[in-house]
Amino acid sequence: MSPRIIINRLEIGFWNTVIPLMQHSSPIQMVMSWTYTLATKLPSTRVILFGLMSILAGGSLGFLLGMLNHFR
Repeated sequence: MSPRIIINRLEIGFWNTVIPLMQHSSPIQMVMSWTYTLATKLPSTRVILFGLMSILAGGSLGFLLGMLNHFR
């Protein structure tokens, strides 16, 4: 199996997990709302980068834990 197929399957699996989670999880919705409000009220580059890095770190951690749980 080629690496491109593996990456595509991982990405599809990630989005199939994250999108419903964002729709049905009130803590995730609250964090996304807070981050969006913070980023739009304080449009400095540092704040925006901090918000994006926090979202990416949380999403990556959740994805990694989900993958580890899948192989368990």
